Amino acid sequence: MYSNGLKKLMMIFMCFLVVFSLIPPGISNATGGDISEYLELEKKLEQEETSQDVDEPYSHVQGGLEEWVETREGDTADRERTDKVDQDVQEAFESEDDVSVIVHIEDGESEEFLDDAQAINHRAERIQTIIDQLTDRADTTQTEVLSALENLASQGEASEVASLWIINAISVRVTEAALAEIKQLPDVSHITKEETFTVPEVEVETEPRLPEWGLEKVYAPDVWETYGIEGDGVVVGIMDTGVEGDHEALHENYRGSANNHDYSWADFSSNGYADPQDGHGHGTHVAGTAVGGNDGEPIGVAPGAEWIAVKIFNDSGSATETGIHQAFQWFLAPGGDPEMAPDVVNNSWGNANTYATTFLEGVRAWEAAGIFPLFSAGNEGPGGGTIGSPASFPESFAIGATNRLDQIADFSSRGPVVWDGESYIKPEVSAPGAQIYSAWPGGGYHTISGTSMAAPHVAGVIALMIEANTDMTIQDIRNVLKDTARAETHMGSLPNVIYGEGIANAYQAVTIAGYAGTVEGTLTDSDGNAIPGSIEVEQEQIHVDTNDDGTFAFSIREGSHVGLARAFGYETSEFSFEVTRGETVELAVTLNETAQTDLSGLVVDEDGEGVPAARIRVQDAPLSAVWTDDNGAFTIRGLPLGVYTLSVSGRGIANTTYEVDVAATDEVTITVQRSETSEEPYWQTRNQNVERNAVADSHVDSSFVDLAWESSAPGRTIFSSPVANEDTIVYTTDAGYVHAVDRDREETRWSYRTQSLNRSTPTIAGDYVYVTGGRINGCIVFISIPGSWIGKSFSTMCRFMSHLCIMTVFYI
Repeated sequence: MYSNGLKKLMMIFMCFLVVFSLIPPGISNATGGDISEYLELEKKLEQEETSQDVDEPYSHVQGGLEEWVETREGDTADRERTDKVDQDVQEAFESEDDVSVIVHIEDGESEEFLDDAQAINHRAERIQTIIDQLTDRADTTQTEVLSALENLASQGEASEVASLWIINAISVRVTEAALAEIKQLPDVSHITKEETFTVPEVEVETEPRLPEWGLEKVYAPDVWETYGIEGDGVVVGIMDTGVEGDHEALHENYRGSANNHDYSWADFSSNGYADPQDGHGHGTHVAGTAVGGNDGEPIGVAPGAEWIAVKIFNDSGSATETGIHQAFQWFLAPGGDPEMAPDVVNNSWGNANTYATTFLEGVRAWEAAGIFPLFSAGNEGPGGGTIGSPASFPESFAIGATNRLDQIADFSSRGPVVWDGESYIKPEVSAPGAQIYSAWPGGGYHTISGTSMAAPHVAGVIALMIEANTDMTIQDIRNVLKDTARAETHMGSLPNVIYGEGIANAYQAVTIAGYAGTVEGTLTDSDGNAIPGSIEVEQEQIHVDTNDDGTFAFSIREGSHVGLARAFGYETSEFSFEVTRGETVELAVTLNETAQTDLSGLVVDEDGEGVPAARIRVQDAPLSAVWTDDNGAFTIRGLPLGVYTLSVSGRGIANTTYEVDVAATDEVTITVQRSETSEEPYWQTRNQNVERNAVADSHVDSSFVDLAWESSAPGRTIFSSPVANEDTIVYTTDAGYVHAVDRDREETRWSYRTQSLNRSTPTIAGDYVYVTGGRINGCIVFISIPGSWIGKSFSTMCRFMSHLCIMTVFYI
């Protein structure tokens, strides 16, 4: 038995070698010659998995992968820390004489004062209170460390000292000797290596030019024309590569002037420009989409809003952690004056590490101050769990990118994210971000793509909303943006981790923010019974489905409107109503039943033989599917008169559609074609053959399924399909468990943890279970009973793969 097992393992190993030898050499260099970005993604996914509290109820399972898999250095999201100093600081000294670090100060205080400050109504007073609390904390706790650094600086052992009061830390460049002294100070909590950041890469598009289509997609022109609102009196902050201040589309609404930039411009990059400049282009493009226009082309969502900017990325696209923290501080009180703080700051930048909390305190300070923290979701799509930080923070508002067909851009990062065991849907909303035409340094314009281009569309929408209602809080803005986002059928069930709530809709958002009343009512039949249906006001782009009890509610622009009420089996009814701003109008809408009939028919094959067990469903109708009897006959009862499309499917026949007008006939004969299928009695692998996905030799309609029994294993989610043979069902969970259940006795046969993220589908072949993934990244082979592992492959990353076993050869 063991010799046969070894032979099978040798076959598997040889198969791996053959498959991987076929991979063209160029593929390994597709992302620059290494797999660092994939490892970074894996780290994020592992952090999500390891953040769970997973019970260990399976002590009866012998062994564990920890007995034979060594912990790989760097597998965790956080670097190791020794004597208060992060490992990467120590490593940096191996090649450098001095290193830039962030010295974090131990203060023992919570940030409850941020919550308390939000109770202060006057915005400037609230911001000043927050700044005072943060600076007082720094003054109290940083004194000894700053004094020591001053002394070290006089000895040439330290330089570039800067207090970062927003996070209660000090940035400094130190020698190894200085580091050894600093870490001994009791007020030092820990020391990290200062990070550097690069401006997000964008896809450059020179042709075709698609002028201003993004403005139309968020309905900005409708806001300008209907309400005369363009963002007047609102200040939008741009935190980016800078802005070309004398660009024709931007110079008029720059808040500063040629003689005074103190309250409207700051440069924390290495360039140190005294006035608004941008030698890169990214920031100018972003600013143009948010507020551009004026003497130039109409490119901005809110051309009446003013802009201010902080340059954090130098002209080469590089930014320091210190400079970004200083920008967070500056925006709280531009030029030292909290009265000059912006209403929203657009951040089209981020870190690919979803769970990096480097700037969390800055985002929280902004939120408490009433500065809307808007971030691009990131360009790490299309994989799930790829939202970057700070966009990933619950306090941040993340924006995904769509194209001109309202489809999500392939590069747009997806959620979800998990913080403290709670899952959050990200992005919150999406906006146009593919092939966006906007301002560019040198007085020109350029077309580029990225979620960096999507976020400023929403910054502009927020500016329009605030002009409509200056009393809106950050939470009000968040709610209205999400509640009014435009949904399209192809987006699927919303909200989701691809589109969020949908595409930002400036017209509906502004309407709800400042010009709407509320409509409430009930949809009933002629006898007064509540019925489910829908209400539509086409001119205002409103479509709402009623609740099961027929009730409905929505907000709509003040004025006179005409609505349509629809329900299956009832005549469509038109009704008129009047809405007053800030008030609620009650409506009672009654629908009359339409005539109904029963439709009978036969499903036959090409030879005229009746097809039993065929499933017939009426498309776009809330009716249960019906099945043909042994002779191929069926009856659909209670069909309102009209034209319908029937979908016919079943085992051994090709899917077929058939159109019928039940007002003209109540009997049909539907001819279908027979089709060949490859069926097996059990679902032992994801693919029974190379032609199609697995097909079991049974057919089930979910409408007729009752729960017989259920099984659970540690973890939150099962991403893969279960597999089964004659007596065992096997599945994996995201917590890394391979779980086997007796299919008859509903009992756990065995459970084995691969110690890390696992989203692959297992394969059963004879007495063996093959599973990829887990900490080893490769393949584990089990004897199905009792579940003991008998081998593993070399460690090649294949956690999310499914596989196929034909004869004794395993393909992956």
